[in-house]
Amino acid sequence: MSVINWVKSIPASIKWIIAGALLLLLSYVITMSIQFEFAVLVNYMTFGLTVLAIILSGTAVSGDRMRANISSRAGRTLDTLKYSKFVLLFAVPFYIMFVVLEFI
Repeated sequence: MSVINWVKSIPASIKWIIAGALLLLLSYVITMSIQFEFAVLVNYMTFGLTVLAIILSGTAVSGDRMRANISSRAGRTLDTLKYSKFVLLFAVPFYIMFVVLEFI
């Protein structure tokens, strides 16, 4: 089995979590070279990714509008929910690091 086939066999959810972990590691390396605290960056990224997931999922709108969006364009609504899920999976390493830095 080649490397490309092995990577293709990994589920998309795991790929998004790994991508988030790589960005977290990269941001840690970058904050070591500049005058910016890593904990502050993790707080901003955690908040920003959560807000982005809420916006993409459409849960910030009223119930009537959400129901109308689902019934009028079901395919597009499912796509936006998929993107919201990917953003939340991408944010998992940031959530874990946030908990580690704030509470432990």
